Amino acid sequence: MRFFTINAARLSAAAAGLIGFVLMAGAAQADEYRISKMNYKNNGDYSAYLMIRYNNNGSPCGVYSWGTEKTGAKQQMDLTDESFGVYQGDIKNCGGPIPAGKEVWGKVMVVGGRDRSCRKDGTKFIYDPDSITRVVYRSGGTSQNNNRCKISDRN
Repeated sequence: MRFFTINAARLSAAAAGLIGFVLMAGAAQADEYRISKMNYKNNGDYSAYLMIRYNNNGSPCGVYSWGTEKTGAKQQMDLTDESFGVYQGDIKNCGGPIPAGKEVWGKVMVVGGRDRSCRKDGTKFIYDPDSITRVVYRSGGTSQNNNRCKISDRN
């Protein structure tokens, strides 16, 4: 039987090199899109509406446009609008216009069911009032099953 010894300095250097490689490779870079509009298409068998989420001054914000969207309805939201209702967060940080440069994402609010976040790993949407790009979300299924929010377009 043959035994070998491992030099602690070599092991430490090898581990540091491996950790450095992993850190440099890092997680995959997120795709970023500068947007000024969000659309939502409800293909599900339920009423729902799209809430816009963002963080401002450390406060999580959730704002929405008035009205509940029925099955098959489309909701179009211009993020430059200043008349959003505040659903989550305080009026001081979340009232008024969405600050330019903030990451924004949708959340489908399902009436009588499970709400679904539209925030996806690997894709970031940055609010830019000068952009002409929009993100289109859709959901389907029922209020309790298969109603996951999906990105269907970015244009």
